[in-house]
Amino acid sequence: MKKQLVRFEYKVLFCLHKNYLDTGFGLLNYVKYFLYAYAGANIISTQSYSNAFVAGFIFLVVCYFLGYGWYHTDMARASAEIGNRYNLFIEEMRKKYNLKKTKQ
Repeated sequence: MKKQLVRFEYKVLFCLHKNYLDTGFGLLNYVKYFLYAYAGANIISTQSYSNAFVAGFIFLVVCYFLGYGWYHTDMARASAEIGNRYNLFIEEMRKKYNLKKTKQ
């Protein structure tokens, strides 16, 4: 049997934090274009990359915490429920098993 390089629990933890970052990045999708414009203008005008790196790092941290809040305030569950309300298969299963829509 092949020995695992990294324990499964660490893989799950890594994927969870990656999901926080990806979700926050998805929520701030349009804001990133303003960041790109700011960074580009700043680099052209000052010939310095430091402000662009700082703004990018702040954006990264904001994305992470926004994604973290998205999952810990049940917004992810609410978003999934919106998808389920327009999914015909879910609608049929709820009718068949007399399940009500989630109210939380």
